[in-house]
Amino acid sequence: MIVNTARMIARPLLLPLPGLLCLFLLASCELEPSRSDLRAVPLESISLGLPDRVSLPGNVADMPGAFLAITSRLRASSEFVQERTPDSLTLIMSGKPLRVTATLPALDPRELAGLRIGYRGSLGGDLGISWREGREQEFKRAFAVASMPGNGVGVVRELLFGPTRVLGNRISEIGIDIPGTEVGTVTLYGVELLLRPGRIRHHVSLDDQLREVLSARGGLRLEWDCRVPAGGRLVFDYGTHPGMRVSHGDGTRFVVEVDDGRNSTRILDAWLSAFAVPAHRGWQAASLDLSAWVGRQVTLRLMTEPGPAAHSIFPGSADPDDDDPLFTVPRLVADPDTRPNFLMIVIDTLRRDALGVYGGGPTPVLDSLATAGVRFDRAWAAGSWTHPSVASLLSGWPASQHGLGYGLAGATRLDPRTPLIAASLHDAGWATAAVSNNRIVSIEEGFAAGFTSFDQRPFDEDQVYGAQRVTRGALQWLDAHPDGPTFLYLHYFDPHDRYQAPPPFTRAQVSPALNKRVTDSSVRAGRPNTFMSSVTPDARAMRPDELEYMQGLYQGEVAYVDHWVGKLLAGMRERGALANTVVVVTSDHGEEFLEHEGLKHGHTLYDELIRVPLIVVLPGAGRAGEVVDDAVSLLQVAPMLRSMAGLENGTGGLFDGSSLPLAQNWAWGEGPLVGPQRALVQWPYKLIEYRQAQLSDLYDLAGDPGELEPLQAGPQTVRMTAILDSLVGVDDGVQSAMDADPALLEKLKAMGYVH
Repeated sequence: MIVNTARMIARPLLLPLPGLLCLFLLASCELEPSRSDLRAVPLESISLGLPDRVSLPGNVADMPGAFLAITSRLRASSEFVQERTPDSLTLIMSGKPLRVTATLPALDPRELAGLRIGYRGSLGGDLGISWREGREQEFKRAFAVASMPGNGVGVVRELLFGPTRVLGNRISEIGIDIPGTEVGTVTLYGVELLLRPGRIRHHVSLDDQLREVLSARGGLRLEWDCRVPAGGRLVFDYGTHPGMRVSHGDGTRFVVEVDDGRNSTRILDAWLSAFAVPAHRGWQAASLDLSAWVGRQVTLRLMTEPGPAAHSIFPGSADPDDDDPLFTVPRLVADPDTRPNFLMIVIDTLRRDALGVYGGGPTPVLDSLATAGVRFDRAWAAGSWTHPSVASLLSGWPASQHGLGYGLAGATRLDPRTPLIAASLHDAGWATAAVSNNRIVSIEEGFAAGFTSFDQRPFDEDQVYGAQRVTRGALQWLDAHPDGPTFLYLHYFDPHDRYQAPPPFTRAQVSPALNKRVTDSSVRAGRPNTFMSSVTPDARAMRPDELEYMQGLYQGEVAYVDHWVGKLLAGMRERGALANTVVVVTSDHGEEFLEHEGLKHGHTLYDELIRVPLIVVLPGAGRAGEVVDDAVSLLQVAPMLRSMAGLENGTGGLFDGSSLPLAQNWAWGEGPLVGPQRALVQWPYKLIEYRQAQLSDLYDLAGDPGELEPLQAGPQTVRMTAILDSLVGVDDGVQSAMDADPALLEKLKAMGYVH
């Protein structure tokens, strides 16, 4: 592949930032192998059988269960089959494990095999891969694969189960062990065998750092043809995973060569053994200088070689394997790359009026960002809880289109076809990373698309040090990836309830006298956690001092996250990572403190829940201190970033971000948890529709900012209702919360959304 440099002109910002025109050099691209093809071979069918016992992955073995055989066309007949279609098979799960098996076609021993599975589960659990050499033998466990909680509707799962030489023609059947933790139904949308999956991408965690990787078990050789630009460097991460081994050998050799047609020069030659050497268990960053070949057409060759003493993950096999080599998709980076970096900071549950610049208490770091950038005074999120709002923020699609979190009965995993901003930037050559300590902004929920690194910081129930962990994870990634351009998405779970900032921040917001009064009350048994859970069921019965105490705890969390955002920015300045960076700060939703007789979020579309802060800081202090009064939607942020990057806006469709004309001051939101609602802002008016009750309320936000006195229905209501119907469609469906996915309900209960 030849990499050409070209200048691209960014479209004007979709958010109202007129007059800004950016020129960027296209000097970074992702490399695709030119001589490594992926083939998908349908699995052959076998008959149905019912053994007495099966083995499950992990430490669970010899549990009662059943054995189910299906074909690649998903045809089967048994008491476990609930529904068959030409493209899917739905199995009934009742707390017992099932094994889906299929016959393997003949394999070339040099090829590596994997499975590609469309899977929709319920509660989730660890899937396992097992195998046997003949039908007269027992199945043997190979290894367990990543946990798969929740629904993955139509999602492709790529489960590798090599190694190359072990498979050959000796393994006649493989099995997919579905754990007994699944209750309800499991649907399979197809099972394929994959050969030579050097280009299959999936996420792997090494030392708690997740990366999107190319699989490279056994010896592998990938090549790319390119013309080396000025200042060219080859950038990627690599490592080995020790988790699938039964013994260790000499490790894995990673080699990169540059072939200019006359000579082949080795520019990387590294041995790693994650099993034997603790220092090798994390990701290794490579930034390889190609300046000796500037302007020349070359072949870049990446190879991995297993150590001679390594042993297979398959018990009883003497065939050599290796420590499971992994590497991220290499990027060809040129200096200087003038394209901007993007830093998106989402502070969960942050009310607009919690920041000093919006009339709240002092938040010195975020206030200084607003002074250095453009502050949007009238910005609305696309939903009142995390799932729909973040999906809309990152895609520019409303919840009714992407479907995630569209009420309790909506999808619980983001459709992989949703055009996330990370994928757009990744495909255009940006290094992309996310750090999140919100358990539902995660790989399992589908948010990892386009991110080469997705760092899920550990979530603890007390959540005392969440912001600190996110900041440190971000700086660690920047240290390993100094080459731009970059897109870094940070999701700070603070100040989400349970409002437990470390003591210095809480003490600054809650007076000793107030703390003593609430501590001595009957509703608080010694910890904020208990207090929060005690007041939620009957929020209206709260005493004024209890409400004041809760607000103080919340503001302490805001101060805490403000402090750690400051640490982030200071660390980035020290690294020179802010000089050419667009910074976006916002929230996924707000928080209610009895403004409409409720607490927390997700239950209404009033402004305390969907009107959020929005700050955009441009490189070089452009437009510093400007305040924009136009009504804007967070649906427009992703298209804005695509425009600033010089990319096309979206992937087409009605809601690609360009169809919300800012000149008319529109913003809208959808889909609280408790029932389908829609809201439209056409300043100064705001319409809230309650779909099940077929009612609506119209407010004048200029005269009634608290949304306490609905206006009498009239022509304005009719006009705004017509606009909403044209945006969403009048028949978008109303589903009952009783149809909600059990896995989602459990997560939401753990996070305090439902009871």
